[in-house]
Amino acid sequence: MKYISKEFEFYREHENKKKLKLIFLFSSFIFLFFLFGLSSFMGEIAISPLKVFGGSLTENEKYVFFNIRVVRIISAIFAGASLSLCGAVAQNILKNPMASPFTLGISQGAAFGASFAIIFLGGGTMSSYGEAVSISSYPVTVVFAFIGALSAGFFVFLMAYFKDAAPNTIVLTGVALGSLFQAITMFMQYFTSETKAAATLFWTFGDISKGDYRFVYIILFFFIPIFLFFFFSAAKLNAILWGKDIAKTLGVKVKQFNLISILLISVLTAATTAFLGVIGFIGLISPHLAKIIVGSDNKYFLPMSAILGSIVLLLSDMVSRFILAPAVIPVGIITSFWGIPLLIFLILKGQK
Repeated sequence: MKYISKEFEFYREHENKKKLKLIFLFSSFIFLFFLFGLSSFMGEIAISPLKVFGGSLTENEKYVFFNIRVVRIISAIFAGASLSLCGAVAQNILKNPMASPFTLGISQGAAFGASFAIIFLGGGTMSSYGEAVSISSYPVTVVFAFIGALSAGFFVFLMAYFKDAAPNTIVLTGVALGSLFQAITMFMQYFTSETKAAATLFWTFGDISKGDYRFVYIILFFFIPIFLFFFFSAAKLNAILWGKDIAKTLGVKVKQFNLISILLISVLTAATTAFLGVIGFIGLISPHLAKIIVGSDNKYFLPMSAILGSIVLLLSDMVSRFILAPAVIPVGIITSFWGIPLLIFLILKGQK
């Protein structure tokens, strides 16, 4: 009887924890929805919710609301979710808390590709209005940024496949590869004109305002199937987290699954950074916060990581828009400002 009682108590405790995790997930989603509304109606041009739902917006207000604010918010939500999902999966399969699209060199690969297009294919120009730097060949720049990011991811993929490198070795290789891409990018900037150098610098600042409906369609095309793949592979990810031998015992083809995972996170990161530039720390910090809230069970960990990535990037974008209004700071600067101290805090907490 005592054994049955303890077993029932364990089951009840497990169910309570499961309910609590679901409550956290639902609450986070509601908070994200609240931020969506808050960000849509706040700005230099105040737009009343009553006018939006009542259909009484002027043509100018319609353009600002639907073509600037809404698309910017949706871009922030799915970019944050994508980068955070990639970081969560990378940390899981590599068993390294420092793994992320940035530390694997994928973001720097995108910056290199974009810089190459701007410098050698005439992507950077000086506009006549206010002598501002602009990206003239935006589609070409995006394509080359995508190729650069995929090249970095493919190199990491080759290391994992042919060398069968240890997880820590893959992360260190990614860091070295990122440094190499960064060095080549700076070398190109040093010998090019001031205009093109400024254009490459402008692109590398992660900026949500670069997102448009094309980006939204493309990121949805990649994000939805990749998220569903990992969500329905939560049991495999959990098994890998428990250990390579245990995973193999449970029938998981560890090497094959890890290779597919690296390929998918490379594609998703490439799609995000190719359009928006380098946005640091989202893919590193958000998964850590998710693990603190719901634990490491990927059934809850992956959705929470995606939602928190969206929340963090959307909040950062709101700060970038309002802190020095009417000037808008690139969101990559904001994420770095709060990301660095938060990362140090998490490292110190982990050591304790």
